[in-house]
Amino acid sequence: MSDVNTPAFCRVLRDLGCPLIYTALLTSHGLVYQNKRTLEFISALPGGVPYVGQIFGGVPDIMAESARILEATGKFIAIDINMGCPAPKVVKGNAGVGLMLDPDLAEGIVKAVVGAVKLPVTVKMRAGWSSDVINCIELAERCAGVGAVAVALHPRTKEQAYRGKADWKLVARMKEKLSVPVIGSGDISSPEKAKRRMAESGCDAVMIGRACRSDPTLPGRTQKLLDGGEPAAPPSTQERLAIASRHFQYHIENEGPEHGTCSLRSHLAHYIKGIPGASVMRSKIMSSIDPEAIIAALNKYDQRQYEDQISNIEQEIAE
Repeated sequence: MSDVNTPAFCRVLRDLGCPLIYTALLTSHGLVYQNKRTLEFISALPGGVPYVGQIFGGVPDIMAESARILEATGKFIAIDINMGCPAPKVVKGNAGVGLMLDPDLAEGIVKAVVGAVKLPVTVKMRAGWSSDVINCIELAERCAGVGAVAVALHPRTKEQAYRGKADWKLVARMKEKLSVPVIGSGDISSPEKAKRRMAESGCDAVMIGRACRSDPTLPGRTQKLLDGGEPAAPPSTQERLAIASRHFQYHIENEGPEHGTCSLRSHLAHYIKGIPGASVMRSKIMSSIDPEAIIAALNKYDQRQYEDQISNIEQEIAE
């Protein structure tokens, strides 16, 4: 969720009942060397919801110091070590899922971070590097052995990235092996699916990521179901666009109109995916540099208007 889970999106998630938020990836070197953007990200996080600070890196001492820096802010209830990100710019630094290729280094990083802070330390990982290298359970046991208090598993390999189906049987196997809580992740697209996956795998919690991009109500609705209530229905088209408009305005407040408009347009496309006239509306938003025009397009969406535009375009093509 790097570049997705911004402070503005955290504010949206908080407003919609998300019970716990992991930050986007925070570079350990950026924290230690006082990178302006990294520090601004942390200071802009809205209050009112507990956060887990998610760090990445491949140097134990730097990772430990970055964890101390996050702890000192008082904003976090735990520190998470990312061993799951498959992005090339992360992996090339022996970080993210790259750490799964070096279990000794991975264990050393967990031990260093655990020893550096009083906050609980968790680890997030993938199934492994490839179908030939599935080592998540062994690595999770080593991480727990040096003090990790929980492990989150996204049961796809690095080579899969986000393709194919997540193998939740691995989550169940990890839960059988580990004495610490196990968090399952991958393909959670509804509250009912989250509850079913927890029952089938025995995991202690679920983590929801990419599905939130188009429906930030999902974590809050899922928590309500897990607490024994009835979750609200998924948001209607108008409700989704109202959330998108609020998200955009929050982002503009944080980033300013020029940078804020350009940096959020791709995320706005997720909100409008699948609605009537999505392609026409997406084209209008992606080509606009005027924040007021984008807000107006989101707030004044009229399905009939877009149906008419599509009909006209189809007629022109036919002619």
